Amino acid sequence: MLTVVYGGLDGIGFTLTQYLLEQEVTLAAISTGMNEDEKMEDEENEMACGRHALFQPIYSQEAFSDDTDVSDLYVICERLYRNADTSKRLQHIEQWLETVMSAASQTIKHLVVLSHLDIYGDAVGDVDEQTAVHPSTEQGHNADKLEQMVIRQVLKYRQQTPVEQVNIMRLPDVSYNSTTYDPGSDREKVISTLYQAGTNDHLSGGIHIFNVSDHQVYQNSAGEKVRFLNQKVQSFFISPKKDG
Repeated sequence: MLTVVYGGLDGIGFTLTQYLLEQEVTLAAISTGMNEDEKMEDEENEMACGRHALFQPIYSQEAFSDDTDVSDLYVICERLYRNADTSKRLQHIEQWLETVMSAASQTIKHLVVLSHLDIYGDAVGDVDEQTAVHPSTEQGHNADKLEQMVIRQVLKYRQQTPVEQVNIMRLPDVSYNSTTYDPGSDREKVISTLYQAGTNDHLSGGIHIFNVSDHQVYQNSAGEKVRFLNQKVQSFFISPKKDG
């Protein structure tokens, strides 16, 4: 079984790749590089992993083979929240989602998406996962577009490649200065939380939202505040409807 990390060669996604390899997870890390500088950064991080037997870097959709046993899929595009040309980057994510989901040979167990708390905009009072989204910043709008696009793709492929569980992780800040995995650091706690979202078999199928605050990251308790995004679509993930 293969774990796929879109964005697994840069930023927090690369730190997740390092963490998964420590857990002896077989994974494919997909590059999000869209210019020469980004591609060079990804290649340097690839070399940092060395010739790890469980690690496969992927730079083109042609390199992703059909009939692949994908168990877990992470969409960790930190560059979406800190670079220009976000429309092209969202299109890149969508194309890769289609590639992976059309190539997967069976049900994907977990789909984990890195989103942003700016999606709530200027909400007042207590904000939890049931609070209506109302983005007002560029990061918030990008997070909203990403979440909607992921849900569209999951519903589109619900018969060919059903997804049992979608976990959307809304973090306060997805940009970190270092890509070094440092056990016990704040970054490690974020990575551990993302990893748990991709291995959590205690939640029911469907789409779940996790608001991950600094306190929750410290306590590894993001799972204590889970809400269904839309209970009406839950059945699509567990028992996909047949056309006709």
